[in-house]
Amino acid sequence: MGLGIALLCIGILIFAVSGAFLTHSLRKQSRWKKAKATITKTFVRKPSSDPSTHMNVGVYTFADDAGSTHSGEETDGFRMPKRGSVLTVMYDPASPSTSEPALSLRRPSSWLTFVLIPVVGLALIAGGILVMLFS
Repeated sequence: MGLGIALLCIGILIFAVSGAFLTHSLRKQSRWKKAKATITKTFVRKPSSDPSTHMNVGVYTFADDAGSTHSGEETDGFRMPKRGSVLTVMYDPASPSTSEPALSLRRPSSWLTFVLIPVVGLALIAGGILVMLFS
């Protein structure tokens, strides 16, 4: 019974946090402006805390509605962004230098964040219920 409750609680927590993150991201996407950006530079970032891991980074540039140019970073642990490739970014109209890649299921990290993690949460919830029912 204790295992079932633990699985249920962990599943609910994972699902709730991922749902809150998705809601926050969707609200931001609806308020922020979108622009086309181009990857101008790529590199690999190795964190000093764990040099055995790395993050692929693409530096992008875009122009806001006023025509001013800004830059930002797209990070991905799965693939290296291609220099010259175009992506959609969203930026805060009150502070256009604050930007991030727009949500897209074409990015592996979006699948992980918005699909895989909530499914894991649901699976833990279901597992917790099953353990409680059959123990």
